[in-house]
Amino acid sequence: MHLQAENLYRFALLHHLTRIDPRKNGPVADRTASSLLPGDQPWHIEKEIAEWLIQNRARTNTEPLKRYFAFPLRADSLGRKVGSDYKNEALDVVSNHLGSDAVPYYEACFETNQPEVQLRALQHWVALRRAADDRIIAGRFRQLLATEDSSAVSRAARQVGEWNPQVLEPELWQLLSHKSRPVREAAAATLAKLGDSRLSKAAELWKAKKADTRLATVSWLKAIGSPSATEELKSHLDVEEDDNVRDALLLAIEKLTGAAEAVDPTELKRRIKKTLEKLDGSPVRWLDPKKLPLPKLKNGKKLDADGLLYLFYRQSRVKEMRADIEAKPLFAQLDRKTSGDLALAVLQAFFGSKTDVDDRWAMAFAAIVGDDRQMPVFSKQIKEWADRGSDGVLDRNRNCNKCFPVCRTNVS
Repeated sequence: MHLQAENLYRFALLHHLTRIDPRKNGPVADRTASSLLPGDQPWHIEKEIAEWLIQNRARTNTEPLKRYFAFPLRADSLGRKVGSDYKNEALDVVSNHLGSDAVPYYEACFETNQPEVQLRALQHWVALRRAADDRIIAGRFRQLLATEDSSAVSRAARQVGEWNPQVLEPELWQLLSHKSRPVREAAAATLAKLGDSRLSKAAELWKAKKADTRLATVSWLKAIGSPSATEELKSHLDVEEDDNVRDALLLAIEKLTGAAEAVDPTELKRRIKKTLEKLDGSPVRWLDPKKLPLPKLKNGKKLDADGLLYLFYRQSRVKEMRADIEAKPLFAQLDRKTSGDLALAVLQAFFGSKTDVDDRWAMAFAAIVGDDRQMPVFSKQIKEWADRGSDGVLDRNRNCNKCFPVCRTNVS
């Protein structure tokens, strides 16, 4: 430790003396820096030494600087984060001061496992736009796309989109089946940059056994956003069996066309029947469709208990304060003049339950089918929560007054 402190003091002194006489004192500063970088110095001190060398003595300190950027990060999470942050700051200095001469230092970052540093190195490297480096850069991206760090893979996939997705297309298609959703979404967004020219891949992707892969396919087509991509989404809607994928398809079609996909009465009946076949009752014990007031439809007929159960099930799958995308057509058929009693009954049943956060869909349901009579009921419940000091429940539900107009607009 005493020797390290002495060397740090010597380097600080030489730092100033080199400004006065670079020819005389520079070589001594180089030797001192070489003994310190990298080593056991505090992170910020090593970064300061590296940055000074980059700005003043880079030509004579190539090897110490390469060792610094290649040096392994600490194993603990805090050490890796702080070490990565400091190296990234040093890489910014390298980029600003050395231009294309910085490439050896970008390469050095890939000698050890430090994905956050490698991502920054590639960001600067790609910005040089040197065609001669493309093959090496592609190899470095492949290295990152194959890492176990899902966060790094996701960021790398997006960076490829800013560079040249065509070069790494095989790897990107494989990522649509990655275990991490952010990775799948990043790959889908990058592949979408290739446009309609890759739409022929959809047929193969729809055959994937994993629903997650088909969900990523929806994201890819949605990101393309062209009329042809929209038609591809529509073409798969009738054959998709997974509820989550169907929801994603319907939401994507709605976003791209500005309107929900039209459903004829026969298809709606088929969907209701198919849904009920896999249900074992209401999604919550405190709502029994057979004991609730049933509203009329706009055609004058009454909604039956099966139709209400279908609406409960579909809405229970939605975590946001909006109408379920598949149930929208049936919601739209309800006669709002007759559905207020049902909304009040559902709202009161929810407030009489444990008000579990997972059951908040019942409030969205009430907002969709109800009228202004429910607002005093809801306000009274908020006051009771506050008076009881039920902070957890109150925090989870305090914004739900806003959900009523939002949900209604979402259906109409």
